Order: sequence, then structure tokens, then C-alpha cells
Amino acid sequence: MARSRKAEREQVRQQLHANGLTVAEIAAEMGRRFNVRPRTAWRYALGWEQWRAVQAYRAANPSAPIDDTRVSKWESWPFGGAQPSPEHLAGLVLAFGHGCTVADLVDEDDLSTYSLAERQLVTVQRPGTPQADVARVDSLAASAAARETWLHLSTAMAGIEHGGIEHVQDDVTRLAKDFHEIPAGQMLAEARAARDMAYGLLERTRRPGQQSDLYLAAGIASSLLSAASFDVGQMVAAKALAKASIGYADLIDHAGLRAWSGGFLALVAYWAGRPRDAIDLLDRALDHAPAGTPTARLYAIRARAWGLLGDAREVAADVARSDTAFERAAGDSELQDHIGGEFGWRTTRHELCIGAAWVAAGDPAAAVPRIRGALASPEPDPETLLEPAHVDLAAADLAAGDLDAAADDLRVVWDMPVGERRHGLTGRFDRVRQELAVGTWRGGGEVRALNERIGDFVTAAQQHRALLAASVS
Repeated sequence: MARSRKAEREQVRQQLHANGLTVAEIAAEMGRRFNVRPRTAWRYALGWEQWRAVQAYRAANPSAPIDDTRVSKWESWPFGGAQPSPEHLAGLVLAFGHGCTVADLVDEDDLSTYSLAERQLVTVQRPGTPQADVARVDSLAASAAARETWLHLSTAMAGIEHGGIEHVQDDVTRLAKDFHEIPAGQMLAEARAARDMAYGLLERTRRPGQQSDLYLAAGIASSLLSAASFDVGQMVAAKALAKASIGYADLIDHAGLRAWSGGFLALVAYWAGRPRDAIDLLDRALDHAPAGTPTARLYAIRARAWGLLGDAREVAADVARSDTAFERAAGDSELQDHIGGEFGWRTTRHELCIGAAWVAAGDPAAAVPRIRGALASPEPDPETLLEPAHVDLAAADLAAGDLDAAADDLRVVWDMPVGERRHGLTGRFDRVRQELAVGTWRGGGEVRALNERIGDFVTAAQQHRALLAASVS
């Protein structure tokens, strides 16, 4: 019976391979057809017996102890056997190859047996190579271990060691600086973990100074969660988290955090097609915003909202106010000048936002110089994504009647990996489509082709975000 079952599996595997399925697709079918655990399904998909998996594991992980019994126990879990750690799963990823990821080797039954930190390690979105997958597991495991250690130490002691507060401060600062380098799913997991660590430490102290530091860390983490939620198209969550960040800012009277989160709350309203609400929110934020870059950012966002309403005079007035505030900035904003990253507001970001305001207002003559000037010499830092600016530039060129220039503007956008196509990028294509619809174009076929390419690009991003939102909800 065992021999015939093995022969059946091999026949199915060869047939699926002949039909052009990838190893990952074959593994998924093996799991469904033979009702086996994900680790076993991947081994079946490769046509391996357990001894062959052991050999491959040893070759890929020379210093790791492994034998047939251990592999068998990992494959049986959680219905017997032994739980494979995230590091063990990463070792299997290297052994299996063929684009396998840690997340491919677990299912809901497995996840129910892991701790919160372990679940974050094995379900986070990953780059696409086994080596990067394992490196990310190692990095996240180290970060999780550090967070858990400091939290346990703080709980065990009568008071809070300042090192614990410093750790969570360093964590949120790192996340802010690397925001655009970290996949949205991972950002949601890591920012949530940092926020939860701040919560845990807050339960252990009544010292005003320590509470203030921890509320600021919780507020920054909430801001990053809001921005990451926005990136995956979860507007309700983004709005709620921005409001929570404002609440933390109010608790400690932190004007910079209040201004940034108030501006982001207005951006959520702007992208939801409610520019009047955005302007009201910005007026409130401006009432108490610090001078310099925080004020420059808020006026730039308000200029965009007026542009959406078609009020060029108000756009011009807010552009002038924003430029003046930016020119007079002293570089002393804790969030925007010192931490930077997602909170940063330097020349490139300022110019691109002003250009976007003129695009929204339908004034290509004012928009193009600001955008092209910023793209010609962008600052060497990761705080500003340049691809959205190319979409804005395409909309401006279309408004000026130049279809060829618009198509050229978009060349750098098409090859973006689907996981990097954030909502703030794909939403800009609405303006491009509007300009394509109203223009008088000689090359109707070129317009149709461009519209179809935009549709494919945006649809793929929306489908990816829907899957990602479901996986982190």
C-alpha cells in the first residue's frame, strides 16, 4: 500500500511538472490532494524521501544538527512530533530552494501554536530569495528577542531601567528612517510590536518623564502604523491610528507629533475624495503647528486639497505660505528634521508635494518645473519615493497635451514590484486617466494601450494589497 501511494504521488508530481506548474504550485496541490502538512507537501513536490531532505538540509546548513527523526517530527507538527522554530523553517527554505519562503511552510494549524513574536516572523512578506528570507528571519528574530528581553527585565524589576525605554525609542526611530525600505506587512508587524512594548513599559512606571517618553514612542509607532495601513489601502484603520497618534501627542503636549498626525489625517481625507474635510483638518493642525518644516508640510498638503477643488488662487496662496515656512525653517523639528525618514520634509519632498498641488489644480506650467527640478537632483536619502512623482509628471504632461512625454515619464514606474505599489502611488493614476479621457489624441490606439497598462498595473497592486491586508488583519 505504501509503495503504491508513493508511486501515485510521483505520478501526480511528474504530471503537474509536465503541465508547467512551479514547485510552489505543485506543493500546494500535493497538500490538497494527499492531505499532508506544508513541510511534507514541499518535500513531495520535489520528489524527495526524508533522507534526501536531510541531506539537502545538511548541505544548506552545515552546522545544524539534523536527522530523519527530526524532519519527521517537524512534518507531523502540530498533530504530533515537535514544533519547528522559525530558524528551523528558514533552514528548510534553504534546503528546498525553488523560491520557497518560510510562510510557505506553515498553515493556520501551525500558526495557532506559535507565540505572537514567532507568528510575526513566519508570516511577514518577504523578498523573493531563500538567502534574503533567512536573513530576514534572523534579523526579525534578533529584534523580537531584544524586545521581549527588555520587557521581561522591566517587569521583573521594581522600576524601569532606562535601557528599556531607549530600546523602544531606538526601535521606532529605526522604523521611521527605514519606512520605505521595509515591506508594508513587515512594517505593520514591527511597528505594532514596538507600540506594544511601549504599552508594557507604561504599565510599570508612574514617573512623568518616563511616561512622556513612552507615550511619544507609542504615538510615533501609531503614526507609522497609520501610514502602513494607508499603503495597503486600509483607510479606516489609517484614520483611526492617526487619531490615536494625535491623542498621544495631546497627552504629552507634543506639537510636532500632533502636527504630523493631523496632516496625515488630512491626507487620508484627501485620498478618500473629501478635500473640504482635509482643509478643515489642516486648519486645526495649523493652529498649533511649530514653525518651519511642520508648517511648510501642512500648507503644502492644503494646497493639494485646494487644487482638488479647482481653486487656483487658494493653491497659489498656500504654495507661497509653504515655500516661506520652508525657507525659514531652522531644522529643529524633532520628528521631521532629526528623526526624518517617513516623517522627513526636505527639499525633494517639499518640491514634489508643491508640484502635486499644481497637478491637482490642472496647471502643468506651474507643476512641471517643480517636479522636474526635484527629480533632476533628488537628495540621497530614502525618505522620498520618486515613482509617484513620475505619475504626477505624466498627468501634467498630458494636461499640456504631450502624450509622448507622459508615456516616457511612466517608463520608470512599470517595473516596480507589485509589493512596492503603495496606495499613494496607484491613486495618482486616477488623474492620469482623467487627462487621457478629456484630451484630444490622434493616436487612439496608443491611448487605449496606455489605459490598459495602467489598469493591469493598478489591479495587480490592489489584489496584492487585499491579500496583504487579510494576512495582517
